[in-house]
Amino acid sequence: MRAIELAPVKAMVLEIRRFMPRLGRDAFFSYLKNEHLLVKPKRSYTKTTFSKHWMKKHPNLLKDRQPSKPEEVFVSVSRPEMCLHI
Repeated sequence: MRAIELAPVKAMVLEIRRFMPRLGRDAFFSYLKNEHLLVKPKRSYTKTTFSKHWMKKHPNLLKDRQPSKPEEVFVSVSRPEMCLHI
């Protein structure tokens, strides 16, 4: 009974498919890319550096100093009063 009701729908789908191009997924996306029809992905990362905020910014204590050997300078953010260990 249900197959008889859906017969016109099946005929309509088969008629539409006759005019559709036979493309696989990769070919379809290549076509969309060449025609500039792909949706640009949204950035999934957050910009983390913003120095114009209202919070206190500590001075750069290494501005006039060039480290001469590895592990000469250590930076700590756990205690702001002792930010730099030279």
